[in-house]
Amino acid sequence: LWRAWNAYRQGHGPRPEPTERSWVVPADEIKARGYDLTARNPTRPDSEQLPPPMEIVARLLEKEREILSIVEELDELLSDNGRGEGHAV
Repeated sequence: LWRAWNAYRQGHGPRPEPTERSWVVPADEIKARGYDLTARNPTRPDSEQLPPPMEIVARLLEKEREILSIVEELDELLSDNGRGEGHAV
């Protein structure tokens, strides 16, 4: 999207349409906020709610366990390949 906007600004392309995850803020609004460039997406749906932090951590731990299980399985497969080069994880 940035490349499309840059091409538009230089007169080399059409004005890009913002997507649901992109937006344009007038310079005056940025100046009024004291040049604070913190992303505040005005098009973000109000219904989009993030899970509680503890749920995010629980999901991350579960994914980590899945990854560890896959790595251990891979280690066993490599060890059983007759090379004996597998290492305990």
